[in-house]
Formats: sequence, structure tokens, C-alpha cells
Amino acid sequence: MPHAHAYDGEKGIGHKVEGRPIRKNLPAADSVAIATAIRDRLSALSNGETKMSWLGGQFLNLCRHFGLARRLLTQRSMFTAARERFYYEYWSDGAQEVGAEVSDLGQAYLRITKGNRSTLVQFHHVNIDTYLNLMLVGNKPLIHKILRENGYRVPRYIQYDLVDLNKAWSFMNEVKGRCVVKPSAGSGGAGITTGVNTRKRLRQASLAAASSYYRQRPVIEEEVAGDSYRLLFLGGKLIDAVRRRRPTVVGNGTSTVRQLINAENGERRGSGPSRSFTCLTVDLDCRFRLQDSGVDLNSVPSAGEIVIVKNVANQNAVRDNVTIRDEVHPDFHRLGSRISSLLGVGLIGVDVMSADISVPLNENGGVVNELNIPPGLHYHELIANHENKAKVANQILDYIFSGGGLDLAVPYSLPSKICSEVK
Repeated sequence: MPHAHAYDGEKGIGHKVEGRPIRKNLPAADSVAIATAIRDRLSALSNGETKMSWLGGQFLNLCRHFGLARRLLTQRSMFTAARERFYYEYWSDGAQEVGAEVSDLGQAYLRITKGNRSTLVQFHHVNIDTYLNLMLVGNKPLIHKILRENGYRVPRYIQYDLVDLNKAWSFMNEVKGRCVVKPSAGSGGAGITTGVNTRKRLRQASLAAASSYYRQRPVIEEEVAGDSYRLLFLGGKLIDAVRRRRPTVVGNGTSTVRQLINAENGERRGSGPSRSFTCLTVDLDCRFRLQDSGVDLNSVPSAGEIVIVKNVANQNAVRDNVTIRDEVHPDFHRLGSRISSLLGVGLIGVDVMSADISVPLNENGGVVNELNIPPGLHYHELIANHENKAKVANQILDYIFSGGGLDLAVPYSLPSKICSEVK
């Protein structure tokens, strides 16, 4: 079996640090031993840049030891066909209701045509906002800064380096409560760990965040109580709101929590109606949540008992999501409209942590947690109260064909004069 090499993004494979070769691979031990080895080696290295270089190589070693990268890629590819089927039906149904036609261009690209106008979609990607909007909203620290400077409630946070955990630890002591550690960029809940309340958990969560998105500085923020809500705004108007509860499994009296998670994943990958487009992963967020609830992966819940297995809502399923448009306080309507205008965006998902969405944000202790461009549209379809779903696809297509947002809907065919010139 080939040796795993330490890697530095600038200097290449297996270069020497301070005159000493980097170890080519860690001992074949369990995760605790590997984490200890990383900690001890970091203490021995004095230069911060050298530490980061060495640690970057060890992340690759960790991925090789546990097959993390392969598992993540495999899980993502498992749902590619299901996502493509779902969104084909999603846009086809929406197009039919607005009097448009759909052409399949291949590789999940669809052209939707109405009269002499057409637009392109792929999965949840639509021609409304720009790549610049996407990059801005994806920069979590910058977005938090912009929102805070404009008077919006956001979690307290800092960015830090893996070689300077003391900075994050000082922040935790200032917050005097549980914290969330996440990558500074990314989506889908990857690398996010809640319930960080000890230095050991901080160290573990920091490694998880950094290894999810290579060379991203971790962010630590205060953990805010309440439920997660996805508020969807189109042209500054609230068109849907979904309460996204924490991922759960349901006990049967005989299976362990781990077995229930495996069974849930089997159902998600099955041929029946879509339940979710992600697997439940046993990561740090899962382990910390179970530990804080007094159970573990080998516990056997009673029949019908609902067990929350994670705090991060991204991996939940249909039964955990409910549309609650009528419960949203008007203050949130105004909040989303102002944010849309501030950032110059047409379609945006605003994630709010709140104990009660019927009470204004500045009165319920909630925060604007994240912004999403493009927002996942399946969240508004895969809900428990499906009879109350908002017709999001219809509204988006009407918005595009009426000239809302960017003028990206182009004629389906070129004028004959231009065609003759092209020939």
C-alpha cells in the first residue's frame, strides 16, 4: 500500500520542515491517537506558518486513514440521479402551470420557454442573480459584518487559525455558553459542529471544519437557541417559510441509534418518493448531540420514540420540515425585503434561528444565521404538510418571464437576419 505523503500547497509533496522530513503517514491507530499525535506535533513546532503547512498535510493523511473524502463523494453521488429526477419534475410541473414548455438539454440543464422568452435552470440554479452575488453571500464572515453594520441581529463570531486555538477559546469564555464551529465558506452543513463547550470539543470541531473545506479558516460563533427557519424571498417578497427541525430517527424498540440511522439512510436512497437528498452522517455534531442527550449510537430507543440525532438541520428529512407561512411575523417580511435590497439580489434564502417566528426578531432573542444564493428549492417541496406547499417554481418562472431580476431570459431562436449573418 503506498505511503501517504504530507502536502504543502506551495512547496509540493514531502518537503522538509526545519531540516526534518515530515512523517509520511500517521500510525494506523484510532482517531483519538491520531488527534493526540497532531496536537503533540503542533506543540513541538514553533513557527505558525510551518504549523499550518504541516497540519494541511495531516488533513490529507486523516482523509486517507478514514476514507473521508471517498465517503463524502460517494454519498453526494448517491443522490445525483434522484435530485435530477426531482428537479426535472419540479420545473416541468411549474412550467405547465404557467403555460411554458420544457426542453431537456442534458446534464440536468433545462430550457424553459414561454412565448418568445426562455430561461435556463439546473437543479435549484436559476438565471436571476449573478456570480458576484453568489460569492458575496458565500463569504460568511463578510456577510455577518455587513448585516451587523446595518443593524441586523447576527450571532457574535470570530475567525481564527488552527494554530491559534487560544483566540477561539477566549471567545468561548466571553460568550459563556455553547458555540458553533464552521468553515468560513461552504454550504450544506458540511463541517459544522454545534454544542462546542470545552477546549477538547473546540479542538475536534476546528479540525472538522478545516478538513471539510481545505485551507478555509474556521469560524466560531455563539450558539443561539430555537428552531431553524428558511425564509424564501423573491423580488423582496416572502413567498415561503419552512420550519426546519433537527434531524431525527424513530425508535422501534429493538434497533440501536446507529442501526436506525443506517435504516433511515437506506430509505432515503430507496426508489420511493424523495425524503431527503443527503445521508445522515455520524459526525461530531451527531456524537455531541447524542452525548448531551444522555444516549449514544448503541442506545436502543423505545418504539415510537423520536430521537434527535443532530443539531444542524441540513440533513433532516420530510417529517422534520413544515411550511409555516401564516405564522411569520410581518417584521420578518420587512427584514427580508431590506436584505434583498441591501445586497441587490432577486432570489435569496434567509436562515433565521428563533424561538418563536411569530414574534419580531429583536424581541425573541433570535438572529439572522445565514444567507443562501441560490437557495435550495427542494426544502419547500419536501415537507410534512405537503398540502400547504407554496408553488415556488411557478412564482419563480412568473418572476423571470415578467422581466423581474436580471434580464437573462433570451429569445428562443435568433432572428433570421442574424442567423444568415452567422452562416
